[in-house]
Amino acid sequence: MSKYQMIYNAPIAACAAILMSGLAVPASAQTAPEQGFTIAPNVETPIMLQTQPDAACDLHVAGVTDPTQNMRLYANQEGYVRFHVRSKQDAEEVRVHLDCGGAVYPLLLRAGSAPTAAMPMPQTVMPVPRGSQVLPALTEQDAKLLSDDDLIARGYPLRPDAEASPGKFANWLDLVSRPLTVLPPHTVTRSDVTHLPGVEAGTTGNYANWSGLEARGPRRSFMAVTADWNVPAIAFGENGVWTYSAFWVGLDGDLNALPAGPAASDLVQAGTEQDVLQLSGTFAAANYYAWTEIVPNQPEQTVFNLNPGDSVEVEVWIGDASGAIDQNGAYGHFRITDYTQGQTSISKTPLNGTPFVGSEAEWIMERTCISKCLTAPVYGDLSAYLIATMQNAAVLPTTGSWKTSGKASNVQIEMVNGKDRLSSVIPAPPSSVLFQWGNFH
Repeated sequence: MSKYQMIYNAPIAACAAILMSGLAVPASAQTAPEQGFTIAPNVETPIMLQTQPDAACDLHVAGVTDPTQNMRLYANQEGYVRFHVRSKQDAEEVRVHLDCGGAVYPLLLRAGSAPTAAMPMPQTVMPVPRGSQVLPALTEQDAKLLSDDDLIARGYPLRPDAEASPGKFANWLDLVSRPLTVLPPHTVTRSDVTHLPGVEAGTTGNYANWSGLEARGPRRSFMAVTADWNVPAIAFGENGVWTYSAFWVGLDGDLNALPAGPAASDLVQAGTEQDVLQLSGTFAAANYYAWTEIVPNQPEQTVFNLNPGDSVEVEVWIGDASGAIDQNGAYGHFRITDYTQGQTSISKTPLNGTPFVGSEAEWIMERTCISKCLTAPVYGDLSAYLIATMQNAAVLPTTGSWKTSGKASNVQIEMVNGKDRLSSVIPAPPSSVLFQWGNFH
């Protein structure tokens, strides 16, 4: 996380006493008193608010009723919700509402470097969710000698190959050599966004919704994929428009590469989402979070919130109920680790009869589907991420050892919309992938 970023924790409540105690607004409350916050100009500022547990909330400018001008946010098990705000200029103000079912939380945001009693900088620490588990630090001997299955069973991330990926191994060893917080699963069924299989845009190598690298092979060629990256910070928004970007790794899902066989392909994927809503000419709100998804049988899950710039590692694999990697397993497994915050999330989702093909592995930047996703997909405008890089990108074949993206990938995908190139990709062997933003739509 950038040294200029600050985490804001601001419980909202029905009165000042409730505000100070951090208790949620009672269910009977309709509108909480307006609260004001000072936002440093030209800095991505996370704002924490406490609503109701597992609340689905819509953030929008006060007085705006157009649902396309809402940013959907989901509270965690204890009611905490988070979004980022940035303003281009000092002394600018904007009023926004956070609508969470029957409760409305009005906010006055002012850009400035000097907080006041009426416009304070909120608290900076978000409580660790109940049910979190702290894994003890491993000794260097245990870290090197424990089997992959033992590491998975204990909850630690997979151990990289020290010879093939020395940098990744060094980062992993540093992570497991200190206490690691395992967040409890937090599943959210999202109706507002969906990540879809790749759709060709009329020209070989050009897709309407994906850009990136893909490894292709016969059935059951691949069973695990990984990469790490810094969560892309969105440089600017588009006036009056909500923009989207999904950065992920996955298995299968390219309908153009599907071998003869099942009529529909699975897509087992996980990554980070970077969505931005321009609130005014100077203010923008952003939502950065980690997610997992299995297409077609599982809606997206919100895993946990992130900060732009956080160093994350994402692992996706097919395995058995215990988490062991197994190409014949009945589960999609996901691990998302935030090295910056020292947190990790581990989850699994049953394939539920969806056939795992294993013929593709991907490293992708996607523009997210926002409506009619199962019939005539409507894609959101692509967030202005400018430059993003995946590192230590690798795939595990069903036979043999891990391969870097440079050795395994054989297809390069560009995202286009008509004549406009939205996102380009530049391979950087042996294991890095560079993405470059081109246009919103």
